[in-house]
Amino acid sequence: MSLEQAAFYHLQKTGVLDSLPALVDKIYGLGLRTFIFHQDSGFLQELDRVLWTYTPLSFIPHGVLGSDSPDNLSFAPVWLSNDLSKSDDFDVLVALSSYPVKEISEKIKRVVDMFDGTLETDVQQARDRWQAFSKNKTPCVYWTQSLEGKWEKTFERKAS
Repeated sequence: MSLEQAAFYHLQKTGVLDSLPALVDKIYGLGLRTFIFHQDSGFLQELDRVLWTYTPLSFIPHGVLGSDSPDNLSFAPVWLSNDLSKSDDFDVLVALSSYPVKEISEKIKRVVDMFDGTLETDVQQARDRWQAFSKNKTPCVYWTQSLEGKWEKTFERKAS
């Protein structure tokens, strides 16, 4: 695995649907193709709606991978899916639920791992993924939310 970075976002003040669109918008602004993973297709449907409407004056162009998805994924820079194996043609993996680190595509350059800090199981699973990335010598960054809900870098582990 040759990841440039795994960034962990510990949600403490807001939920994923409130926090994720601005982050995805920044990634989109960098011109990076983004694959958003969540195991629950119902959650992805809600996220699909939010990404189209998160601000009154803009949206994030995206698609949802499923049985009726086009074969050509180039028409949208952001895709949502509950199938991690379809992430081969993307620069960034945004993971919103647990995933096996060993199944991340070799082509992925960055991982954004966003987890719910109010659920002990999510926190423990994120710790386990951090350890797996550390074992692979992947640089890791840990972000937490301030009292106002803004992201603050609280720890960084460089490649060793």
